[in-house]
Amino acid sequence: MYINEVCVIGPDGSCKSSAINIAKRRLMYTTIVIQIYHLKPQIFSIANTKKPVVNPHGAEPRSPLISVLKLLVWSLEYWIKKVFHGFKNPTLILWDRYFHDLLFDPYRYRFGAPLIFARIFSKLVPKPGLMIFLDASPKLIQMRKKEVSPKETARQQKGYLKLAEKLKNSVVIDASSPIELVVERLNNEIIGFLANKKKKQIGYIINKKSYKRNFSARI
Repeated sequence: MYINEVCVIGPDGSCKSSAINIAKRRLMYTTIVIQIYHLKPQIFSIANTKKPVVNPHGAEPRSPLISVLKLLVWSLEYWIKKVFHGFKNPTLILWDRYFHDLLFDPYRYRFGAPLIFARIFSKLVPKPGLMIFLDASPKLIQMRKKEVSPKETARQQKGYLKLAEKLKNSVVIDASSPIELVVERLNNEIIGFLANKKKKQIGYIINKKSYKRNFSARI
């Protein structure tokens, strides 16, 4: 069964987790199974990533060698999940954060190598079908969460927007609106994405059957 993947990323305070959890409940009638993953598949990791992060830049960065090895492990986890997605056979996977978050907040992940390595690996990991960026003003984000400095929040916010401009499969949603409006827009984008994918699949099947009929007639 074909799997559709949508990731939602943005700075802390853009209401990613809240919007995703509400959207999941409302999308239950549009697909068979929905799963939510945080940042990456937990295949080789033993740490509990569900614990709330209160000081994301508090720990010292790892050494450059360990940091690059971590990129290798992460990439492998993404590809394993892509190929062997488990027994539940989900038709929609929602990612709360994704590999690309490392590009804009390396200190959160204790990344101590030059960012050029992260940029290279970001092109090697499998891409979700749709990347949704939640955007809000740095001032509003700081009002919601003060885990990093205002300057750092502004830097990350600009970085996410620049990435959204470069990616063809990206959408930017105004996260300064009330959560209900954010979820409504999020749902509309996901439903539209699923509908387009289904349309392409049906078109491919029809064209394939038409080709077989024409080929048989020629024989």
